[in-house]
Amino acid sequence: ACGRQAAHTRQSARSLYLTGSSSHHIALRAREWTNGPAEPLTILSGSIVLHLPLQVYEEWERNRDTRLSFAIKEFKNATFVANIPHHMLSLQMAETYQKAVKQAKEARDHLVAEATAKARLNQLDVDKWLFQIFSYATKYQHDDAIFARGKLRAERGNPPGKPGSFGDQYNWEMLLAKLPDDDLYIVSNDGDFASALGKEKGIVYPNILLKREWSENKGGNALYVFDTIADVLNHYDKTLAKPAAAETRDDEMAASAKQTSEASAELSVEKDSQLEAYYGAPLYHSKGVDLTEEEQLEKEAAIDELGKSQSFATTHALVKRLKHYHDAFTTSEVNALFAAALGNEQVNWILKDADVNKFYLTVLATHVGDPDLDVALLDQMIDLLGLGPAADDSKQPENDPGKPSLDDFF
Repeated sequence: ACGRQAAHTRQSARSLYLTGSSSHHIALRAREWTNGPAEPLTILSGSIVLHLPLQVYEEWERNRDTRLSFAIKEFKNATFVANIPHHMLSLQMAETYQKAVKQAKEARDHLVAEATAKARLNQLDVDKWLFQIFSYATKYQHDDAIFARGKLRAERGNPPGKPGSFGDQYNWEMLLAKLPDDDLYIVSNDGDFASALGKEKGIVYPNILLKREWSENKGGNALYVFDTIADVLNHYDKTLAKPAAAETRDDEMAASAKQTSEASAELSVEKDSQLEAYYGAPLYHSKGVDLTEEEQLEKEAAIDELGKSQSFATTHALVKRLKHYHDAFTTSEVNALFAAALGNEQVNWILKDADVNKFYLTVLATHVGDPDLDVALLDQMIDLLGLGPAADDSKQPENDPGKPSLDDFF
């Protein structure tokens, strides 16, 4: 179970449920929370229990790549006003403007490449935040009997959900069957759980049928609906985490603050190991670590050998050696690695192999912003790795009508 200890007193656990669409939103707003009323990972440590049906997690997995891809392509195809009116061409700032537009286009292409590479590696901040939050959830596996009830519910036309789909109905039946008798706080921005009568200060009026059904099945407890995770956290801080008494001693408050700080530090330390276990591979970071003289020589030798590799087997072996130095490549070494991929067929021809591809995606994503990187090599690597979306890919996927783009969750 997850939750949070309030500043002065422990509250009873509160049940929180995120719909599939809001699971994208929760990670994308993570930066906002750090300056908001409460850190999400601190909250998920004492008095808020996040409930996660497997159906919701799988919905996020199904939609992740499509949403990210569409957002990237939409950004890629945004228009820069490059043409200058004739009467301005002779002015002193015209050339400056043209250069700025050119630089902006190049920077955008490199940003798109970095985002695409990290998306393929599951190492966007979105991925890391969601994994951490999901790791704290109480999870519910698929249940065929509950699935049948959800399908029947949809056939009867009962909420939540849209015509032609019964995922929301399945999840609702799962919540009714599995959750304890308690108030339930739902985060959903697609309107499926909401009343048509509007909302007030971030709190959405729940659908009357769902509200009655929850109360009847859960001992009279209430159902609350919020558009965003920020709204529910604000509501938590204002109404559920009140101090137990005004006379709480300063030392108790200091102890609570220290406990929160230590918990956050532990989460930071555990983050990488949790993600490595989840993805089944070590994560790559740019930490600029110092190597011993022996390690530096080994790294330089491996890079040199990669450029001269005469077999696929040798390439695989060298990539295995080099990945241990992922956080210690200099800009000149990155240029050499790119040159090897572009100029040596024994590397180039197996660039789609999982280990080689992941290695080069990581190198590019880590060093794309290095100021002294050879831009010509970088652009060729972007093309070689397929990180630049085609110009005609900005259309919303036809098999996903009505689905919002990723921007809708900001």
